[in-house]
Amino acid sequence: MRIKQNKRVIEESELDMTPMIDIVFQLLIFFLLSAKFIALEGQLSSYLPKDRGLQASFSKIEPDEVIFFLEWVADPVNDKTGRVRCQTINYKPSPGAASGQDHEFESQDATVGQVEYGPDRRLVQYGEGVDMPGYHIPNFTNIEDYLNFRHGLYETKGSGKSIPVTINVSDNVPMQMVANIVDICTRIGITNVTIAAKEIPID
Repeated sequence: MRIKQNKRVIEESELDMTPMIDIVFQLLIFFLLSAKFIALEGQLSSYLPKDRGLQASFSKIEPDEVIFFLEWVADPVNDKTGRVRCQTINYKPSPGAASGQDHEFESQDATVGQVEYGPDRRLVQYGEGVDMPGYHIPNFTNIEDYLNFRHGLYETKGSGKSIPVTINVSDNVPMQMVANIVDICTRIGITNVTIAAKEIPID
């Protein structure tokens, strides 16, 4: 007698991808038809003048900085006497004038011992009697007027800062001359002051 065994038939289930592919294609067609393409950057429709080219004038950028050069000019006859020369570059004498020219400030005789200096025109001792030889010094009244003018122009631009001032000092220039310019800047309200001296090589 034979016993019949039940054989299990294993059927493999497969996923039908056809509906999913149809949905993907429909979404792709939908996005292609509804998309809006953005114009390329940098392409502007404008009308440029044809009568101007490289000959067009450009406004000159003027530097907003005051640079002083203090130099000792010795007397050819007596080395102990001479004068302190004060020069500046990019000189702008008036509001409408263009800067760019060099300028040397006037000198005043300090051999008399006392000269007028400061807003109160007080007498300051120079020359003989203060362990300094007799010499001519810059007219600090003119320097103060010029710094007042340039600082006022700088403030009208709305920068909110003080105009930069650089003082270049050469050899044999008394530091009292530098201190006078720094004192002027302090009274006016200029805080950005730089003192530059000649570099001394290290042996």
